[in-house]
Amino acid sequence: GGEVTTGGATALHVCGMSRAGEMSTALLLEALGADADVEATDAWGYTPLQRHASNNLAVGAQALLAAGASHTRPSGLEGRGDSARALARRFRHFATLRVFQQFELERGIPLPEGEIEL
Repeated sequence: GGEVTTGGATALHVCGMSRAGEMSTALLLEALGADADVEATDAWGYTPLQRHASNNLAVGAQALLAAGASHTRPSGLEGRGDSARALARRFRHFATLRVFQQFELERGIPLPEGEIEL
């Protein structure tokens, strides 16, 4: 079926592949409602939020966080890869990292040692 061509990606993963796509993330989450699988993994073991973070798509990342997606869950098929937060940091994707920082600060979670608030 379609699995082969999409690499196991869900529509939410596809949203995380382009600026145009991320504009549909919130709409898609709203349309899917309780059926939205925000932690679904693609063929590389990436969640939609990890895909958004690796492409610096902060708008979509914000929508996924609000829908309950984890920004600290490890990526990769073995679950040993970078989290969405770590990906944003490693790639210097500051727009997305700022979304994660604001999410944490609103919940009283301190920023990691030596990290500057964006």
